[in-house]
Amino acid sequence: VFIPCTMSPLATDFVRGLGATDLHFGLLGGIPMMMVACQFAGAFLSGSLTRRKSWFMIMLIGGRLLYLPAVLLPGLFPGVSREAWVPVFIGCVALHMAMMHFATPLWFSWMGDLIPARILNRYWAERHRYLQLTWAVSFMVVAAVTYLGDGIPSGVLFPIVATVGVVAGVVDIVLFRWIDEPANVRTGARHPFELLMEPLRHHNYRSFVLFTCAFSAATLFAAAFMQIYVLKVMLVPRWQANLMWCGIGLGSYFVARFWGRLADRHGHRPILLI
Repeated sequence: VFIPCTMSPLATDFVRGLGATDLHFGLLGGIPMMMVACQFAGAFLSGSLTRRKSWFMIMLIGGRLLYLPAVLLPGLFPGVSREAWVPVFIGCVALHMAMMHFATPLWFSWMGDLIPARILNRYWAERHRYLQLTWAVSFMVVAAVTYLGDGIPSGVLFPIVATVGVVAGVVDIVLFRWIDEPANVRTGARHPFELLMEPLRHHNYRSFVLFTCAFSAATLFAAAFMQIYVLKVMLVPRWQANLMWCGIGLGSYFVARFWGRLADRHGHRPILLI
């Protein structure tokens, strides 16, 4: 619910209304993606903590709350030039992504200790399946709200939708308070560079990293401008653009369980080759 409410084409139209240029949209797409480097810091920290839950919750809740100043400040201070809020929005989104990426290895480490290995892929596929179904339904709801509020500018409509998303996002993390956390297996005080380079000593892993980087560079270069292209060049209405993005969730929902079962039965390598 958090992602469709805060990162939909309605959000793109909101930033566009602030006077964002194509350069700003490039920065908005690129800078948050660079924050994936924060995963290295989170991964290193996860090996030295006895408990990961509190760090995960603080980072995710704090990061998601950053969307509130990003979307509410332009309306609360109408006397300030709207263009001045564009870097504020980009900065809040970038900081949110940095905190999210920092917490991601902590969360995967924690969940990996809870889920039995024999059903790991089926469990992950089922979780992904319902996550994507919720994604699709949420995008449909955002599309419906946008359609019904066709005459309402994004500068008014998006802050309302985003606030709902932030509330849902914070509640999501609060619910983890009741999930058990086994004691963490600490990796000791090894040097961060040594830990970072160790997987790269394996030829197959290096090949996989090279492929992933090439694939990501090819797709994400265009992805940064996809929503603004749909709205600005194709002139697709906001509600129809939201319906387009719900298709990602529907596609994943119908196939995730199938791939999870295959991975449990035959391993990851054949699935990656396919």
